Amino acid sequence: MIRTVSLFAAVVSVLLAPQAAMAVWGTSQDPIAGHQTWVFSPEAADGQGKLLNGKRALVITLHGCAQTATDLKQFGNWEPTAKAYGLFVAIPDVGDANDYGQGCWDFRDAADLHHNIRDIVDLATVLKSRFPDIDPNQVYVTGLSSGAAIALQIACKAPDVFAGVGAVEGPSVGSNQDNSFSNPPGDNIDHALAKCRELAGPKAGAFSNQIASLAYGDLDKNGGGKGPVPPILQGATALVPVEWTKENAQVTARLFQPCAFGSAHRVADGKAEETLCTAPGGKPRVSLLKMFNVGHAWPAGSGDTSFGGGNWINKVGLNYPAYVTEWFFANNLRAATNHPPEVSVANSTVSGTSITVTGSAEDRDPGDQVSEVSVRLGGRFPQPAQKASGSKPWSATFAGVPNDACYTPEATAKDTKGGNATAIGAPAKVGNPPLGQPASVTVTASLEESMCINVAGTVKAAECTTVQQVEVSLGDRGFERAELTGQDYAYRECGLPGGTYATTVKATDSAGHDTLAAGPTIVIDAVQEVTSQFFEHVIARRIRMYAAPCPNVSFGTCDADIPTIISQHPTGPFSLYHVAKSDVWFLDHDRAKPRDRRVNVNSASAEELDILSGIGKTRAAAIIRGRPYAGTEELVSRHILPKSAYEAIKDKISVRQE
Repeated sequence: MIRTVSLFAAVVSVLLAPQAAMAVWGTSQDPIAGHQTWVFSPEAADGQGKLLNGKRALVITLHGCAQTATDLKQFGNWEPTAKAYGLFVAIPDVGDANDYGQGCWDFRDAADLHHNIRDIVDLATVLKSRFPDIDPNQVYVTGLSSGAAIALQIACKAPDVFAGVGAVEGPSVGSNQDNSFSNPPGDNIDHALAKCRELAGPKAGAFSNQIASLAYGDLDKNGGGKGPVPPILQGATALVPVEWTKENAQVTARLFQPCAFGSAHRVADGKAEETLCTAPGGKPRVSLLKMFNVGHAWPAGSGDTSFGGGNWINKVGLNYPAYVTEWFFANNLRAATNHPPEVSVANSTVSGTSITVTGSAEDRDPGDQVSEVSVRLGGRFPQPAQKASGSKPWSATFAGVPNDACYTPEATAKDTKGGNATAIGAPAKVGNPPLGQPASVTVTASLEESMCINVAGTVKAAECTTVQQVEVSLGDRGFERAELTGQDYAYRECGLPGGTYATTVKATDSAGHDTLAAGPTIVIDAVQEVTSQFFEHVIARRIRMYAAPCPNVSFGTCDADIPTIISQHPTGPFSLYHVAKSDVWFLDHDRAKPRDRRVNVNSASAEELDILSGIGKTRAAAIIRGRPYAGTEELVSRHILPKSAYEAIKDKISVRQE
């Protein structure tokens, strides 16, 4: 009984945590990329003397679980730093439709099941378009806890977009969200590194000039701190093991290699200890920051010693907004770098066995220009590269090429500072080459984390055509477009329901021809298992209030109340089960198997009908008297229920045959 009371006290403390009051921040909350977002726009005088290249930076900050964008906007202490450095700051809310429960960003296995990664990349794109002052080379993403985990995934998925990432006490890329309160598994570093590279795909080259700040509080779980000292009144909870952050530093160091960690030193007036991973040229790439007297909380460092003001906020320790902004500005590897020229292929003109290729090349960096354009022809009879004449425009002529073949032009432009870029044009037909051949396609498919199907392979176009798109079909789910890079394609879908999935790939070429290729068949178990401690199940909202048609209509799982759960699992971790993409969890594996859980109005008891929202005993009796029903809509057409009552329950009822 004692354990039951303590568990309920813990549950209540999570569910009833105080919320911060709204306050004006200079702009209203905007719906951008599917998320209500607070945006701070600096005034013209803000940041003078600190701007890099005279342009402004954008920092996107992601809140943690049981926390809101308003908490960070009002109490996260971003505004003074934004004014000092002339920053644009965006703080999006995860939103009920996009979260994993308890206001958490969904970072499970880096599968992007709620499109959190995609949305934040889109948010950055929208803000860069809206505010031309934002320098594309100074876009950063930061976050706390689940927000930090998503920030790391975003930095992996779009390293070309984000010049740096700041992650405070977040689990690693590809980690299991349900196990984030435990120490990382033994293969975490290798797994996270592989997952990050997988997310990046062809953009992995952008890791060469990305930077990372990884921070944890010494009062967080296993942090080694001795406990909060006055005037620390909040933000001192121990929740997520600090080993996650330490291993994140190792992951980014290997990702950014070569880079080596030095010795730790005090920073921020002694409020933190910093260990830098430095590249051979002396430029810091990774900062591992240990913050003193900070627990699992956003380190606002505002100096406010009063209690209250935001969930999961530490106001007295390190000022992380100021620290990470200064670190980003001091170590940005992109703001002053050379940008490659822009090159395009316009036309290929054929005369007999001669091909003249034309296009344009331009370098927009001040003081730089295109130094050379070289052009080659690919195909069955490849032609070696030759220097083109001019740059804007340029042209190159290939005389006496073999007849009855197609040639694909490839132009490479170089600038005076060593930058280069390549563009490929449409195939040029000489004579009468063989036509009508299909593209060749290879297919591999694999199952990951029991719920994600990865499909990949290569596709090679037939002569005189180019591959326009590649699509993948899993079972009978229809074709979805894959990501195509050169001759390689990749497709990934997660959260699939249990079943058997035959993989089919369709490649479409420029002549409009489709090539179909069959891949392996993948089988996904319908029921999925998660093992955690009781409180971790509550945080993830697997244990919560359930209602009809669940057998249990109280706090617990869909099939068991709290006393039942505790009697079966009095100590230690235990498993709960659900069907992929369902947020309904069961204590019993067999009860989690897919079935129609709607209330059958043709056979349900008065008690089962009574607990449906808005029904009650009187309407339940009327439903029973009116049986049988051919369809649920007859409850309205036969005047058994008013339309408003029917609309409230129509997704929870059926007239199926037993």
